[in-house]
Amino acid sequence: QDDRFTIEQLLLIIKDFKLLVNSNNLLELDLVISLFTKKMKIVKLVGKEEGLPPTWVNYSYSMYQQMGNMLDKQKTGFVSFNLLATYIALLQTVLPNGKEIKDYDMKLAIVAQGDSIKKADFAKVEAWFDASESSKQRPGAEIFDRVAMIKDIIFEINKEPGKDTICLLYTSPSPRDLSTSRMPSSA
Repeated sequence: QDDRFTIEQLLLIIKDFKLLVNSNNLLELDLVISLFTKKMKIVKLVGKEEGLPPTWVNYSYSMYQQMGNMLDKQKTGFVSFNLLATYIALLQTVLPNGKEIKDYDMKLAIVAQGDSIKKADFAKVEAWFDASESSKQRPGAEIFDRVAMIKDIIFEINKEPGKDTICLLYTSPSPRDLSTSRMPSSA
């Protein structure tokens, strides 16, 4: 799982995205591409892979452009902060099929109160990505619950402004949308 961002990398890249996001919650693709290429150059110069997953260091500028173009279907030059950050958080997750999305929506709706779900309830709901985002526990190591951390990150990315809830009316892109928006798997 070389292409997965570590939790620390995710938190840092999301923090960087928040600095670039405009008032419409959009990121200018040129700025995002520039951010990734600068991180790549720093990693190559310093020799540490703290900012990007190892395989991302070998991506070219045009590969980052290709990623951006896949997310910008209307060719506006912008991409939703929520979508990009969520896609990166779930980068190596197996894409859900229609049934899995429907099941997930149903589970969320069962624990939600109305059209919104609270953070604690969101974290409890079993998701299609739980298995692929889990990490193996090393004997004697501190407990590391990657799935809980990913759910926390996804919640924070998608929560309603000024509230500690996610509106369930906007939670499920279609599998078709996800499949055309995947990041390239190799350099």
